[in-house]
Amino acid sequence: MSKCLPFNCKICSYYKREEIGDSDFGAVYAKECTCSKDKDIDIETEEYINDFDYESVKDCCVPEFWLVADIDEEIDKLFTDKAAMSDDLYTTDVYERFKEKYHVN
Repeated sequence: MSKCLPFNCKICSYYKREEIGDSDFGAVYAKECTCSKDKDIDIETEEYINDFDYESVKDCCVPEFWLVADIDEEIDKLFTDKAAMSDDLYTTDVYERFKEKYHVN
């Protein structure tokens, strides 16, 4: 079996585009992702940390299934082969494998 992806911002459920408004067509999101747990903001100045390293392994990372499925070949293949047409992703073998591989509760 293939190994896990690094636990960094690229697969983290906290790293997402912030909703900055809405329009007649729905929500409007920022162009860049940021950490919704505010790990990329300096608490004292309340400004974004210049050159924050989103690529390094982080203890705060909580892997997001859909981000992992886009990158991890094993999870992608399992999803395509066994779960793509499932009504409930969370009861499938692929989601169980994701939880096992990425230590998600």
